[in-house]
Amino acid sequence: MEFSIDLASEAARQELLKEAESSEKNTKYVQKSGLYIATVNKMWLEKFSSGSEAIKFNFDTDGGEANNVSLFVTKKDGTPSFGMNMIRSGFMVCSGLTKLTPITIPTDDKTETIYKNAEGTRVGVVLQVIKRNGKGRNTDKVYSNYEIKTFFNPDNNLTGSEMLSGVTEAAKLATFIDGLEDIDETNNLNMTKDKGKQDFFKADSDDVPF
Repeated sequence: MEFSIDLASEAARQELLKEAESSEKNTKYVQKSGLYIATVNKMWLEKFSSGSEAIKFNFDTDGGEANNVSLFVTKKDGTPSFGMNMIRSGFMVCSGLTKLTPITIPTDDKTETIYKNAEGTRVGVVLQVIKRNGKGRNTDKVYSNYEIKTFFNPDNNLTGSEMLSGVTEAAKLATFIDGLEDIDETNNLNMTKDKGKQDFFKADSDDVPF
């Protein structure tokens, strides 16, 4: 495999700068359930052999955390799932996007469907962290999985339904934050831990039911 770079071209230098900044970033990941302001780095569609499809997000939070989260948008039989509603009336309404245009790009061994126009979009998201044991040889390890509870507008904290209803004062977000805590499903225990609640308008910091 041969590599080359073009330092004479300003456009190429800027692309290399982005790559360098990304590779030099000391990445930390979301650790706690809570409310986050996220900037989308990449959004893509993943198709599974079962027939279901999921929208996947890679994002950075304002606190410097990175994360990958998913929302299943179709079921095995191809019919829309609940995640489709969350994309349309949640993510799109709260981020201000009116269209998500898929672009198919080639990769090493297949093609990939991405939503280029979503990159750089800011949106609020409430995440719940679920701790689970790994599978197979990794059953002794604990992994964090993430469930999207809702989206909200990062400027006024309104949820999608509040924005569509013309509400001007945020109220619903509090119902998602109240009592929100990590879920511990390790070793087949369905117990919660980390009892401290998150500050209402602050974020301190994949096998989801997606």
